[in-house]
Amino acid sequence: MAVVSVMAGLAMYSFYVPEAPALVKNQLANVKFFDVLAKTEVKALLLVCFLMALAHGAYYSFYSIYMVEHGYSKRVVAWLWTLGVIAEIAVFWLMPSITQRFSLKKIFLWGLLLAVLRFMLIGLAADFIVLLIVAQLAHGFTFGSHHAVTMSYIHRHFSGAHQAKGQALNIAVSFGLGGSLGGILAGLLWPQGGAMVFMLSACMALLGFGVAWVGINKNNT
Repeated sequence: MAVVSVMAGLAMYSFYVPEAPALVKNQLANVKFFDVLAKTEVKALLLVCFLMALAHGAYYSFYSIYMVEHGYSKRVVAWLWTLGVIAEIAVFWLMPSITQRFSLKKIFLWGLLLAVLRFMLIGLAADFIVLLIVAQLAHGFTFGSHHAVTMSYIHRHFSGAHQAKGQALNIAVSFGLGGSLGGILAGLLWPQGGAMVFMLSACMALLGFGVAWVGINKNNT
């Protein structure tokens, strides 16, 4: 259910990604794929996506286990997951309005900052259900707005024949490499304590915030 909801949200938002002007498309038609990859903003974007997926590795692999360890029933854990999915879909639905009021970079940075706070709450306040609910509501931005903005950036930089390559590269770097490595590292470090692992997730998101702050063009809207 969660996976279907995520994919449905992404598909829904794709209809709101603006079509690039014809002139821009013509200008970029002869740009080589590796020339696009050489852009500072593109490299920063992919690195941030990798770090964000890396940060989420512990969440997707061990969140349920961590909650049960803190005494929550499986039913409560299921509701917490559901709350995160609902928040994510809500943000996808509201993204067209959000992007009209705020620049892509601001939305991107806020999503990363909320990821830092969210993983800190999960790691340090797992015994407080109200704070866990707040953390799950933040999923709408740490996943929803993050991936919606990423899609917009990919659409902007990878045009024409490079569009599919850009999308595939983003998936490989984030979900593939970042997500897989995050889950593996979380598994290796889990015996040291779940709280510590989620604090490391917060550190990865904070590093991503720094990369985005420096590497993403501040003039992007």
